[in-house]
Amino acid sequence: MRRQFFLVTLILFQLLLGGCAYLSSYSADLPDKIDTLIQQQEYGEALQLLEYAHPSHADYKRLLQQKKRIEILVVKYERETIQTAEKLTRQGQWYPAQQTYDLAIRKAPHSDNLRKAQQAFLIKRDNYLKQLELSLLLNRANWLIKNAPTQKEIVRVLPDDYQRYEELRDYPDKVDEAAVQLVDCVQSALDAGDYNLAETCLKLAERIGSENVDKEQLAIAKKKLAKAEKTEVRKQNDITRALIAELKQGYSQDNLKRARQQLNVLEKQNNRNRTSIKLRKELNKRYRQGIDQKIAAGRRLYSSGKIQEALDIWNSLLEIDPDNQKLQGHIDRAERVLAKLQRLSNEGAVVQPPKP
Repeated sequence: MRRQFFLVTLILFQLLLGGCAYLSSYSADLPDKIDTLIQQQEYGEALQLLEYAHPSHADYKRLLQQKKRIEILVVKYERETIQTAEKLTRQGQWYPAQQTYDLAIRKAPHSDNLRKAQQAFLIKRDNYLKQLELSLLLNRANWLIKNAPTQKEIVRVLPDDYQRYEELRDYPDKVDEAAVQLVDCVQSALDAGDYNLAETCLKLAERIGSENVDKEQLAIAKKKLAKAEKTEVRKQNDITRALIAELKQGYSQDNLKRARQQLNVLEKQNNRNRTSIKLRKELNKRYRQGIDQKIAAGRRLYSSGKIQEALDIWNSLLEIDPDNQKLQGHIDRAERVLAKLQRLSNEGAVVQPPKP
């Protein structure tokens, strides 16, 4: 019993000595070491060193100030890192964005905000990779279908020797593999409500010519798709009618934004239903009238010298209608005028409002 107590005491003593040794190696110049780590943005390592700081330390007050400073800098570092990574993501620079998060988490390993942002980034990247994999499947299926007549002709010409062609040896297996993936695509697209994709995969599965395709399963999926498409058409028509009625009453930031989103949905669906086409044209007409009306309101403010107010309206519209070149032109001109007025103001010149 005494021996066990002695061993436990010895282990605890060694651990304490280890911590003391770790601190003693930086004890004299610990604040300077922390400052160096702060300059290098090594916030995690700096905080780890500060954990060993004891109230009896000669520079304890300075160390507490350094800790508060690090906490403030970490918040700024989080914000800048997330902004940089999101910008890279929007530009399609997925690997640099990943490296940005990896470096930041290494420097600030205790940051929950960075880890949450990185997790959201990884989910977004995985979804994008799934889209790319889907494109590969559709391209491969189209290639197999397109080349089927040539493959069959070679087999007809060389019935006993066609296997010397590597493409022909693997062709049936590739067809069967693609067919199974296409059937899975139909089911997953139906479950997700992506009826355009379900229809595309269904047609390819029917045309690819694989014996492994469950014809009964495809027939059931086809009926399910037709029923779902009719339901979706009615649903989207009702949404479109409601938006048109709102826009007739007046144009707000909210209903213009929802109208743009609805138009995007309708364009993706490319529905050939006559009623849907008519409603889509009417919604687009009302939407364009609303955008033009808001642009004109901004122009009136601009003409009266209220440039910032006009710019606020136009920038909010650009979020809704980002491809509007006319709107972008108004924004560019207003920003140039504001920059010039600011420069003149800094120089002490008399600032006059712009001419209409």
